[in-house]
Amino acid sequence: MMAWIHKGNHKPVWRCLVVALASVAWCRAADSTLHVRLLTPLSSHSSEDGTDFDTVVTSDWPSAGPVAIPAGSHVRGKVIRARPVGLGLRREHALLELGFSEYVLPDGTRHPMWASLRGVDNAREDVRKGRIRGVDAASGPGGWVQGLWLRPSAALVPNSLAGIVGLSGTLGSKMPLGPAGDIGLLLARILLFRLPETEIQLPAGADFQIAVTRLPSAHPEFEAPPDAQLTAEQRHWLARRPALVTEPTGKPVRDRINIAFTGTVDEVISALRGAGWSQADSLSRDSFGRVYRAFTSMSGYRTAPVSPIYYGDWLPDLVFEKSFNSIAKRHHLRLWRTSPLNGRDMWVGAASHDVRMAVKKWPVSFTHEIDPRIDLERERVIEDLRFAGCAEASAYVERPELAAEKPGKGPQTDGRLVFVPIHGCRKPEVALDAANTPERQAGPIALRMARRLVLEARYHLTRGNVYYKGLLMLRGRQVILPGED
Repeated sequence: MMAWIHKGNHKPVWRCLVVALASVAWCRAADSTLHVRLLTPLSSHSSEDGTDFDTVVTSDWPSAGPVAIPAGSHVRGKVIRARPVGLGLRREHALLELGFSEYVLPDGTRHPMWASLRGVDNAREDVRKGRIRGVDAASGPGGWVQGLWLRPSAALVPNSLAGIVGLSGTLGSKMPLGPAGDIGLLLARILLFRLPETEIQLPAGADFQIAVTRLPSAHPEFEAPPDAQLTAEQRHWLARRPALVTEPTGKPVRDRINIAFTGTVDEVISALRGAGWSQADSLSRDSFGRVYRAFTSMSGYRTAPVSPIYYGDWLPDLVFEKSFNSIAKRHHLRLWRTSPLNGRDMWVGAASHDVRMAVKKWPVSFTHEIDPRIDLERERVIEDLRFAGCAEASAYVERPELAAEKPGKGPQTDGRLVFVPIHGCRKPEVALDAANTPERQAGPIALRMARRLVLEARYHLTRGNVYYKGLLMLRGRQVILPGED
C-alpha cells in the first residue's frame, strides 16, 4: 500500500480519508442535537439586536452515555440580527439570527458553550446557517391563482401588474371585466386567500433544535436516569403486539406501533395534555374549513384532524398532536386501548411526524407525508412526558423482526417498542404548546394591505411567472408546495 502511495497515487487515498473523516464528523454532529424550549418571546419586528433570551433544556444531552447537560438546565444567548419585512420594499423575507453563549446547570453553575441553531420545531420558517428565514409570503397558495406571463410581448409589465388582482390578469385578456370586475376579483381573493404572516414570531414555548459543536474540556457529567423495570410477563406481552397499521384500504403505512402506556383513559389524557399535546378534532365541514384556512394562510391549527389509520380492524381510541405555526408540520400520536394486563389498562400507539403537506388531485383532499425516521418521534413523546413530570422512566422491548424490515418506502427504525408508565404531571415551567397562543398579524391593517400589494407585485414581476418556473425546471430544481422542506 505504501509503495502504491509513493508512486503518485496518494491523492485518491487522501480524498477517501477526507471523505471518511467528514462522514465521521457528520455522524457525530447528527448526535449533537440539543432540544430546548424558548422562555423569552422573540420576533423579527419587535426584538432588537443584542436582546438577551433564555431557553430551558427539555431532554438530557447527549441521549446516550454520560449526560453533560441534563433536562431543566438553561441555555442563554443573544439576538444577533433581527430584520423585519416592513412594507416589503427592501426585503421579501424576515430574518432572525440567534447566538448561544452559555448553559446553566440546575445547581446554578454557568459554563460557556459553542452552538448554533439547527431548527425551529414544526415552524413554517426554515433555518439556514443558523439563521431563521421568514417565508416567501407572496408565493403561498394565494399566488397560485395569479395571472402568468403567457408569451413575450410589449404588455409584459401591464400583465405582471394585473397579477395583483389575481385571475383578472388572465381573464381580462379573454373577457374584459372592467374596473368593477377587477376590484371584485381582488376582494374575493383577499377573502379566500389571506397573505401568510411575513414576520417571524416565536412565543414562549417554541421548541428549538441546537447543534452543539463544543463544550469546555472540563465539564461536569451526570448519570442518565435508570430504565423502568419490566416483568417477564410484561415484556412478553409487549413483544407480541403486532406493529403494522394500515390505511382503510388495508395498505400498510410508514407508521408502526412503537410506544405503549399503562393507565386509565383519564390518566392518559391528563398526561399528554400536561406534556403539551392536544386532542385532534374529528373530520367535519367546520374542521375541513379550518384546515383550508390554515393551509392557504400557511398558519397553524393545533387540533387539526388526522387521516383514518387502522390497527387491525379498529380506528384509534385517542389521537393527540403537537404543532406550532404550520399545519404542514406536526407531531401526532394515535392510541389504541388493548386488553388489560394485571388489572391495568394497556395502550399501544403509533407516533410519527408530519413534515410536509400536499393536495391530492383526485379525490381532492389534503394529505401529509411523514418522516420515515419514526424512532425520533418515539423519543419526542418520551421527552415531553418526562419534562412535564408525567413520566419518570421508560423501558425498551426488542423486536428484531421489525428492525430487519427493508426500509424502502417503509419506516427507518431499530424495531424497539418503548413502554412508559405514566402518572400525574408536575406544574410545567412554561406553556408547553406554543400553538395555544393565537398568532397576531404584525402591524396595522393599512400597513398589512400595502405590504400585500407590494410583495405580490414584486413576486409576480420576478419569480411568479412562467419563465422563472421554466428556468427552475431546466436547472433541475423541484417546485414544492408551501410548507415543504
